[in-house]
Amino acid sequence: MFENAVITRAGVERQVDLGLVAETIFFYQSVQLVLNRGSIAALATKIPANDLIELLDRPELKLSYMHPAFGVVSTGLPRVHDFGAFTFAGTQEKKAPNYQDEIAVVLERALGKNKQTKRLVKALTDRVTLHRFKETAEKEKIIPDLARADVSDDGFVQAAVIRVLQYLLPSFKPSPDFRFKLFNTGQGYAVDTTLNFTDLNKIYHQSVSPSHSSLSSEYLLAHIIDARLDTYFAAYYMAEIITAPIYSDLIQLKHFDFLLRRQANIRELGLFSDAMLNDAPSLREVINSGERNISDFLKLLDQAERFREWLRNANADAGIVRNYYRSAIEKTWADKLPTKSIRFVVATGLGILADIMVPTGLGTVAGVAVGAADNFYLDRLLKGWRPNQFIEGPYREFISSKPLADKQARRVG
Repeated sequence: MFENAVITRAGVERQVDLGLVAETIFFYQSVQLVLNRGSIAALATKIPANDLIELLDRPELKLSYMHPAFGVVSTGLPRVHDFGAFTFAGTQEKKAPNYQDEIAVVLERALGKNKQTKRLVKALTDRVTLHRFKETAEKEKIIPDLARADVSDDGFVQAAVIRVLQYLLPSFKPSPDFRFKLFNTGQGYAVDTTLNFTDLNKIYHQSVSPSHSSLSSEYLLAHIIDARLDTYFAAYYMAEIITAPIYSDLIQLKHFDFLLRRQANIRELGLFSDAMLNDAPSLREVINSGERNISDFLKLLDQAERFREWLRNANADAGIVRNYYRSAIEKTWADKLPTKSIRFVVATGLGILADIMVPTGLGTVAGVAVGAADNFYLDRLLKGWRPNQFIEGPYREFISSKPLADKQARRVG
């Protein structure tokens, strides 16, 4: 349960779902983070350099870098489209950069040329490993070729285009005569479609800037190769795909089995949050809202070692909620004692011990107050460590709306 995960889309265009990245690192035992130009820039602009380096040094995280980008090439009149791989071309004065050069260029553009950027470039290039798609001269064709195999299925293409449009335009409903069909011309794919992109973009650009994207045949097809890239990395690393809903929908159409474990774990996390945390926000939500940052998260992760070890050894077939419940109420010698009596004896006993050492009578009063104030810590004393101690303690503090320091100050006051 929650064993291996792979994230291929940590960030695009300086946007990153930090909460999803953090939540995945927290719950999964091993996370493969596949970085590229977009995610490098997104992470570097969202996370301070020192925190980013500390995050990337976490033992739960493994890093690789994808040098080529994949997308759709459109040429000719009438237009034809094909899937391809792209890298920086270089100039007459300078050869095309390798992946280390590419990381340096991306970070300098995002953060400017300075000592801190130079330090971050070195830190990243020292830590990432280049992903090699295939040890052949044709290595970069593997993803485009897989995408071409996918679109040879007319039914898949039509269903995929409808799914993408429904995601990008929630009001979209295909007409009874809807058609989106590809014809392989030998030079690329020609498209026969009933879609009117001019009308669709009038609606689309009401919520999305034209500088970001416009709906077109090539833009719709680009989602297919992106989904295929996710399935490739999931198979390569034998890990669950952590990706955006739009790509999950496409993967389900063609490769449903890839998502079975991930969907089960999503349900488990939802049940766990509902059952144990009631209406509290999720870890992902509090980070994305800005109420907590990566520095806070790294501290929580350090505190979570025993909880993560418990999760690693939990029975996957039972699910996280049942495992948690069993561990939280499992019978111990303390459970066999009369509850009220043992709590009173232990709490006041601590006070009596203090009175023996300093006979003022105040120790017993303080002991009773402690026993009445916090049964949680008494449970910890009587029964040893249990997962609910972490969840009801540091984890709940983390996802609460107020920073931990504020809560501590209110308690002291």
